[in-house]
Amino acid sequence: MNGILLGMLEAGARGYVLKSDVVGQLLEAIESLTEHKPFFTAIVSETLLGCIPDAAETRPHWSRAIGTELVVRLIAEGHANRQVATILGVSLKTVEN
Repeated sequence: MNGILLGMLEAGARGYVLKSDVVGQLLEAIESLTEHKPFFTAIVSETLLGCIPDAAETRPHWSRAIGTELVVRLIAEGHANRQVATILGVSLKTVEN
């Protein structure tokens, strides 16, 4: 699934909903995307976060905007700045900026 997710992000996708998540989150996804906000379910967000270190090493064109969106998403999910920094493997100052 990691390759599919990274491929769809590189292609410009701004959201992703798994079939298993459709019932509860499809309307939320549509609303977010129509407001030009990214939307990823929790499972997809966790998978993407697991890809970031590998992607940064193997894909120099990894978009900083995608990283920023993930930071915002994690904060919106209730994670503290320090937790976001730990999850992403970056400094606290980077998250705060």
